[in-house]
Amino acid sequence: MIFTQRNFTRLMFMMMAKVWGVNGGGGATAPISAFSSAFVPPMHNNMPLKKPPTNLHVQALNSGKSFPAVQSKHSFDNPKFAMKHKNAQMLDLGETIGEENNKEIVANQEKDIRLLNGAETLPIASRRLLLEPNKLKAFDLSKEPLKSFHQANEEMIIRHAVPEDATQMRQLAISLINSENVKPEIEVEQIEKDLQEGFVHALVIEIKEEKKTIGYLSYTISSSLNGGKVVYLGDLICEIKYKDIPVKLYGELAKLSAKSEEIKEIQAIANSKSVGYFLFPGMDIVPKETFWQLQLNDNEVEKILKNGVNVLCGTLKSTIYLPGKLSGDEAIYLIKQWKEMNGEDESTSNLTNLLRTGQVGAVTVHLDVRPSVVSMLFFHGNYYSLWDGQSIWVDKMSFSPLHFDCHIPNAISAMFGKLVELSNAIGAKRIGWIFNEETKKNFYEIMENIGAINMTKQEDWHIYRSNKSEFSEYLTTTGDNYMKLNGTHKQRAKDLLKKQKAREIEKIQQE
Repeated sequence: MIFTQRNFTRLMFMMMAKVWGVNGGGGATAPISAFSSAFVPPMHNNMPLKKPPTNLHVQALNSGKSFPAVQSKHSFDNPKFAMKHKNAQMLDLGETIGEENNKEIVANQEKDIRLLNGAETLPIASRRLLLEPNKLKAFDLSKEPLKSFHQANEEMIIRHAVPEDATQMRQLAISLINSENVKPEIEVEQIEKDLQEGFVHALVIEIKEEKKTIGYLSYTISSSLNGGKVVYLGDLICEIKYKDIPVKLYGELAKLSAKSEEIKEIQAIANSKSVGYFLFPGMDIVPKETFWQLQLNDNEVEKILKNGVNVLCGTLKSTIYLPGKLSGDEAIYLIKQWKEMNGEDESTSNLTNLLRTGQVGAVTVHLDVRPSVVSMLFFHGNYYSLWDGQSIWVDKMSFSPLHFDCHIPNAISAMFGKLVELSNAIGAKRIGWIFNEETKKNFYEIMENIGAINMTKQEDWHIYRSNKSEFSEYLTTTGDNYMKLNGTHKQRAKDLLKKQKAREIEKIQQE
């Protein structure tokens, strides 16, 4: 079985091969692992971060006009592209480094701009200097087995994955997919490094005597604007003949989560075809939330960049702030704009912490003649699969009601345009997010116009979530009870999906 972040073509190959997937995603706010950035020094007494002397990466995204020779022809920051689409340039709110600076700084900035505009391909390790995945630890990763048991006359153990497991994990995934048309996008060496550095975690199940890996469940941990930490399921891969392995792997992860005071939820995104095979007890479908995705193949990148920002009511400017690279003043500015849009609530204090500890970045859009923000979103680069590598996840979006009718469609294009350019720079293939049902009604057409896919409606991907009380039941439920609970729960989930489909058909007929 396989749970992985996959585009539709890959999903079809997996289904035909009896390999089932869960796309490790995010809740109403976030998904896969948002951790403390290695770029951010420890905080003391809530002092603001010091701004680095040169923020080349951010400037490269926000001020491509400084070096026109290396601008992308489809960059929003390219004056020719902007004029073609009747758009003003999106300028940087911060400082700009001119050519009068020393040659080393100029050379570095030119390199950064080439990287951001996709004119230069660098190894993943180098690209991550631009958007480093954060590391957030919630469990003690002991080397001792978490569970030992006998199955099929063999002794098996479940334990935390170590870098040395990467080769067997990849071989297992390849053997299950068994198609030349479906190839991994990251190498084994990168998996080893990511496990070593804590960008992703996994539980493995192995036959003890043979030291043979027969399944694994990867996961990441995120802090969200909603507060608390969330465990996001990534790839679930198991040999098909061992039918009970998925729920046993999940059971151990649920126990670890239950013992941690900080973990509030466990979440996954899965295709409905996978429900009959491994949906876990206590993990319920969230019926009023939809999973959306920008799949960044060449055609989709071309489409979103060509859409541009067709400004109807003035000049829009957008700025991107990368996680872990914000100054104290920039964090204060973003928090102020958030409060003006949403008022003072719990999310404000959560946002303050996430910005200052480098766990989220932001994109803002504002009018040229006004300092107030028209729209803003928060994102991170921890949407992660051991097969596909790093993607970008949009944690939350907010819009000014004063500008909705006039500017919001263009502002959305501008924000996602920045994320597409960033995705190109780091080699990410997907941008994902979740809308609730009410939000979807307002933004359905806008999102489709920029090339986004409603994965829930079009391809049957659904959000699954388990709260603290639900996954804590695994502390007392063991053995055969797992299987009994799973059988009942899977049937309940199937019934819910059927009802959802029936409601959708009825709604279409009424229209």
